[in-house]
Amino acid sequence: MKRPAVASDAARFRLQAVADHRNDDIDTAIDILDTCIRAARQTIASPRWPRPHTGDRAESCQKGPLGRS
Repeated sequence: MKRPAVASDAARFRLQAVADHRNDDIDTAIDILDTCIRAARQTIASPRWPRPHTGDRAESCQKGPLGRS
């Protein structure tokens, strides 16, 4: 698969909530998405954009506040 697999203006997040999710789980997911979206916007705004893909994610987006991947 060649990058980008999806055009930048067509990218979407798909999320699914289930009965087992608590309000804290939803709040945590929102916080993680907010952090990652802000990091992505900063990366795109960088004068070195576009950079070759290295396979590494931004540190702030690798693990949530609970240390989960």
